[in-house]
Amino acid sequence: MNKVALFLCVLVLWQFGLNAQRSTQLVIEGTVSDSLSGEELPFATVYNHSLNTASITNTEGYFKLEIESWSDSVVISYIGYKNKTVSLIQSKKSYNIQLKENIYQLSAVSIRAKDYSYLYDLIIACKEKQSEGIQHAKAYYQLKSYIDNQQIELVENFYNASIKGYNLLNLKLKTGRIGLQKINRSLFASLNSSKAIMLHKLFTPSDLFPSSPLEYNKRGIKKKFYLELFKVYTDENLDTIHIVYLYPKKNKQDYFSCKLWINASDTTFLKIELEGSHLKDFPLMPIYNSHRLSQKNLKITKTFKTEGGETYFKHVDFHYDFLYHRENEKAIWVRTEAVLFTYGQDSLFYLPLYQLNTSNLTDYQKLSIFPHNTFFWEFNNELKLNYKIDSNHLFMSDTNTISNQSYQFKQAINLTEFFNYPAFKWSKTRFSVKKLPQNKVYKDWEGNYQLKGKLFLDVNKYDDSTNVLTASIFDVYESFYRWYINEKTNCFFNMYFDLVEIERRKLENSIFSSDKSMKSIEELYKNSLNQLETNKNQFLDDTELGRNKGGMLDWNSKIRNELDIDNLSIFRVYQEE
Repeated sequence: MNKVALFLCVLVLWQFGLNAQRSTQLVIEGTVSDSLSGEELPFATVYNHSLNTASITNTEGYFKLEIESWSDSVVISYIGYKNKTVSLIQSKKSYNIQLKENIYQLSAVSIRAKDYSYLYDLIIACKEKQSEGIQHAKAYYQLKSYIDNQQIELVENFYNASIKGYNLLNLKLKTGRIGLQKINRSLFASLNSSKAIMLHKLFTPSDLFPSSPLEYNKRGIKKKFYLELFKVYTDENLDTIHIVYLYPKKNKQDYFSCKLWINASDTTFLKIELEGSHLKDFPLMPIYNSHRLSQKNLKITKTFKTEGGETYFKHVDFHYDFLYHRENEKAIWVRTEAVLFTYGQDSLFYLPLYQLNTSNLTDYQKLSIFPHNTFFWEFNNELKLNYKIDSNHLFMSDTNTISNQSYQFKQAINLTEFFNYPAFKWSKTRFSVKKLPQNKVYKDWEGNYQLKGKLFLDVNKYDDSTNVLTASIFDVYESFYRWYINEKTNCFFNMYFDLVEIERRKLENSIFSSDKSMKSIEELYKNSLNQLETNKNQFLDDTELGRNKGGMLDWNSKIRNELDIDNLSIFRVYQEE
């Protein structure tokens, strides 16, 4: 039997797909660049009116986009540049698109604080006009880390996002994947960068980030920052756009420099760049207290969109780098590029049904629990960053990559102490539980354990296909055991997990027999939760943690009939009697 600790996550994966057929698609690709410099334009929007779908360019200005027919046209937009409509050519799949900067009406001019005071008023007016309504959208997140230009990390997640004005309020995980590669026999992981991105609020001071001009009132901005007006131009709507640069007068390590794209016609921010070097305040910290970071640099870019008179967050990209110092080892230079953008306001993801409290969990902890959904990654037709060569797929499929799709990932994570215990799949192979270290053991055994076995259910649709993924999960973050271990208690724990699996199988059969609508699936899931809770409570009452022989015999018989597993015989319980 495998010796494992109690704080574990037991996954039993089951998925079925109905009519999973990938429809024939017409796809174009291309690059978007500056017409004069040839510089690639990252995160430019490429929009197809016919399908009402969009894509964005990656960090290299590259995009892919689905089209309906060769008679379609696409519109490319990028803040500070003129929109361009491109009519497609029959059978032409690749396009190199160049954008022209908007016509300047004013050359770059340095401005003293006493001049053009309206710019300060304009900044404050944009802050005060922030939209109060809440918008919901899908969100895509990608993070890549490098050491000496060697990629060592990939995080790729999908969320449902809540947005209020210029800021993200919340991210609810749909699914994700993580890949890590060793360098110098060590792993580097950005455990919670998506949370750092979400916690950054433009107008609110934070101990995690340097101060920015947008945190201050008009007087504070004038006192602490120089101001320069770079450019003024008119866009396609004949709105007047100002590009303003603010940088700290002193203590540069304590402050962001800030570049603003401001629509003066409707007093809204279009784009904001924050940048700082050798910063004191930084949102990331080393995993171990004995390690430290130095030469910390951070650049944050945010863009926004205005619809129906309301302005909302659209995208953010984080670029940061630092020296990572470990005891008695040469410091390594780590560079990370992360981007998160929202899309698809009209249709959100069906989020997994699972009562897991993820508010305090890192990205890695969440994805160690959520089962990997192969169907989603194969048939997902969602907006995400694309590459000429699918670098994400190549990185994930590399034999040197440790991913959350494998048990090897959980072992690696466990060895580096990111988690206390790894997860493993349910099977007929039984396991034994080790007693956890403890400071206190209660006299009453009921105070020494808490068991949280749960059902996971995820539904995905693609064209006319429906995929359902179920799992039996033991919640490692809500469960504990601090009591004596013997074969009876090991038998008890295995029987407890078996109850979750029995109910999962019943749920799967019920879904097969239903009309597969979300309403029906959600109702069946609710019924299964209620039944599981009833069964677990009865099991706990009848067995008394393995101390009640009659209860153990009765429940062993029920489990043997459902799963063909005789736990009492396997653990040799009562055989000596």
